[in-house]
Amino acid sequence: MTRAIHIWRLSDGRAGHDNQSLGLIDALSRLQRVEALTVKLNGGWHGARQVLGQRPPRPALIIGAGHATHGALIVGAWRHCARSIVLMNPSLPCALFDLCIIPEHDGVRPRPKVMQSLGALNRIQVSTQRDAALAVILLGGPSRHCLWEQDAVLKQILKLVGARPSLQWLIASSPRTPAQTMHALSSLQSVQLVRFEDTSADWLPNKLAQASLIWVTEDSMSMAYEALSSGAPTGLLHVSAQDDLGQGKERPTNRFAAAIQALRRSGRIIPTQQWLAGQERALNTQPLREADRCAQQILERWPDLS
Repeated sequence: MTRAIHIWRLSDGRAGHDNQSLGLIDALSRLQRVEALTVKLNGGWHGARQVLGQRPPRPALIIGAGHATHGALIVGAWRHCARSIVLMNPSLPCALFDLCIIPEHDGVRPRPKVMQSLGALNRIQVSTQRDAALAVILLGGPSRHCLWEQDAVLKQILKLVGARPSLQWLIASSPRTPAQTMHALSSLQSVQLVRFEDTSADWLPNKLAQASLIWVTEDSMSMAYEALSSGAPTGLLHVSAQDDLGQGKERPTNRFAAAIQALRRSGRIIPTQQWLAGQERALNTQPLREADRCAQQILERWPDLS
């Protein structure tokens, strides 16, 4: 019987970071038997004491996402002779970790301890059981990267819904979606509104697996990568980028805009005007499987794990 890889997953308690680390562990478990332990950190370097005090079995890998996991990752790997994997562009030198898996739009070039990924890793898997009538729109909201111009977003939604009235349109909010946006959408008779506070942790993955079409506002890049990972054709609703003065600009140069441009260049994103004109192409024939790809490369990099 194949021996298990013992993994400690360091959690800072943030759902987005947990989604990344769990996504990688799920992918590793599809290739190799895994026994994983979650260590919930108290924060910062104080978390290092927690990994020092953990009991056997000794981990072969320690994985973390979020700046608050950095200290514990380094100390834990040293103390337990384990390999450390950080899922982000770390605030400490990459040389202090055994592997950094960094989204390519962060602009960190690949090197011995750096592996690039297309977007942040996640737990979503490709689905083949879809409802041909279901279309989902995922809303973000104001952020440090993007302005939230409600009227412009609503106009785009009206165009989408009006272009395909035969579809069952479901619009879901997120924690950042302003209440007035959902109130404005409530006047639409032909859509179903779902507020994030009324959903469970499994709701979004289940809907992404069912939808035949997904649209995401550009400020919500993590949801866009999740949609692409599900295998559904995915489009982006435009929002203006926000510069340091809080003003919108159409040609931003930040890494957030770079991620959007990379997706468009890759051909994975539905061109909005083309879709509205009824000129769909066969898009997204190769869904994102970044967690699986990274897991495979980890096992190839360190064959002694398996």
